[in-house]
Amino acid sequence: ILQAERKPQQYPKVQEIIILDGSRAFASVYGKMYKYFNDEEEIHALCSFVMILGAEINLVEYKEEMSSLFSTSDRIESTAYKLQPYFRNLTPEELQVAFDLFYKKIKMAVKYKPKSKLRKAITLFKAMEGLALKDNISETYDWEKDCDGHITVHTVKGTHKDFIQLENAKKVAELINDILVSEMFPDMFLSRE
Repeated sequence: ILQAERKPQQYPKVQEIIILDGSRAFASVYGKMYKYFNDEEEIHALCSFVMILGAEINLVEYKEEMSSLFSTSDRIESTAYKLQPYFRNLTPEELQVAFDLFYKKIKMAVKYKPKSKLRKAITLFKAMEGLALKDNISETYDWEKDCDGHITVHTVKGTHKDFIQLENAKKVAELINDILVSEMFPDMFLSRE
């Protein structure tokens, strides 16, 4: 996003940015809500990861079990094996990599402060059944704080985990297709809902 913004001559075709259920503020608030960067940061991050993935695990028992483990690698490995029944298409090693990336993304979002605002239009697709953050951030997930361009929001049925699957995926794909076609043919009238 920032490369297209800083070097528009190099990326002239980037007219609009499409975001799938997220923002810097969303990740930052979520990270702060789970009290990252204290002595139990791995446990809090792992709980967040499990919640976002929608695994049906008793979080009280899970936290106790994670607290009994002595190393971060043991906690991550244990979590990966607990998630395995929910994600049969992923190996425990892939789940460990996914957590590592998630954890780094959250840490980065909590610490990152942009130097300037985006000037491109943004279309945000957000899950109807979002995480319990609605009181802490705006309907646009605070993109107005990071973007001077027009912000369009589409709310799609589902959770963060599944709003781009099955029938919901078809709706999101149709809306994205409308956006792309309207950029290619700006004089053509399309319903963008």
